[in-house]
Amino acid sequence: MAAILRVAEVLESYRGRDKILRLASYSSLLVGGSLKNTKLQGVGQSLGILSKNLNECRTILRLFDDLSMFLHCRRYGLGSKENDMFIQVTTLVSNFFMQSYYPIEHIAWARDHKILTGKSGKLWTLVIFLWLGYLLISIAQSLWLLKTLKNVEDESAEDHKEWYHAKKRQLIVTLIGSLGDACNAINWLPEGILWSGKFSQAVIGLLGTISSSALFYNYLNPVPPKNSKVLSKKS
Repeated sequence: MAAILRVAEVLESYRGRDKILRLASYSSLLVGGSLKNTKLQGVGQSLGILSKNLNECRTILRLFDDLSMFLHCRRYGLGSKENDMFIQVTTLVSNFFMQSYYPIEHIAWARDHKILTGKSGKLWTLVIFLWLGYLLISIAQSLWLLKTLKNVEDESAEDHKEWYHAKKRQLIVTLIGSLGDACNAINWLPEGILWSGKFSQAVIGLLGTISSSALFYNYLNPVPPKNSKVLSKKS
């Protein structure tokens, strides 16, 4: 019963529901792609359709994310309260990428559905580049903070060890998720860029399932904030 209540609690929140939709979409793509050229190919095709519609659902829900993203960027401002210059600069760039991501995606989606006139191909490519830029920054920040965390942890008091272990786990999980998404993002770039267009449906589903599981794990296991000065004194 406790597990059911927890699932219901997650589904009641927008962020929690999005995490589950994302995991369901990619896992359907994984299973559907794995069933290709088998006796259950029909089931695989159905799962592929399910995955596409779940992803479309998430795209529509993101139509309402602009304001929350704007408020997030506004609260951070220029990062004047940040004690780590690297984190400050990269976060500002990351915020710019994501603030730009949403309206461009909205226009591309509206053009796909004939709500607005014009072609959407170049806009979707720009959306993927913005997402990839955000992911690369996330990877860089995770690696930077893991290095900084290790230096601080070595000199920390014993009663802080548990927090450092939890934070380190969160960063590693974030790193794994961002790497999985970055691999997929590159696959969706125009032909000729690294491994773009090389992944099968099953590989895309596998990487997406890994990244979605990482996001969901961190959502269910948040690490409470700690005085940022503790993390920055060794950077």
